[in-house]
Amino acid sequence: YKAVADTCNAWRVYGDIYDAYQSIMSVVNYFGDDPGNFSSVAGPGNFNDGDMITLGNYGLSHDEERLQMGMWAMFASGLLMSVDLRTVPAESKALLQNTRVLSINQDPLGIPGRRVLELDGKKLQVWTRPVVPEGSFAIAVIYPNDYGGYPRLVKVTLKDMGLTHSA
Repeated sequence: YKAVADTCNAWRVYGDIYDAYQSIMSVVNYFGDDPGNFSSVAGPGNFNDGDMITLGNYGLSHDEERLQMGMWAMFASGLLMSVDLRTVPAESKALLQNTRVLSINQDPLGIPGRRVLELDGKKLQVWTRPVVPEGSFAIAVIYPNDYGGYPRLVKVTLKDMGLTHSA
């Protein structure tokens, strides 16, 4: 990955994505596993690419679209869309234009998020990503629908996430 980063600004680290929840989760899990430590060479000018954003293509539910957009922001991945912009549903357009999510994706530190905690295997995942100002973090908690959609009470502390700085 270092050799690629020396000559490229962005590179794909996983196979092709398709417009389905299973495909999105396979990319999320791959980034979480981070084989070969590809995240270590990412930063300003060097970005891992999770492949295209599939929002608005009708293969994902709204919640699944939220998961993809949020996680691509956590990855600091490019946000290349694969959709006919003339027909994007309003809910999908709102996600694509969400300034809070875009600010995480475009954070000047350029450091990708990491999966820092898993409960019940990969059924509940917690991710953190350092952002400006220094000492701040974006946090993503994802709950893939492996429980059949039933709610579940979970307690996670900042310490559990490795965030122990007194500030």
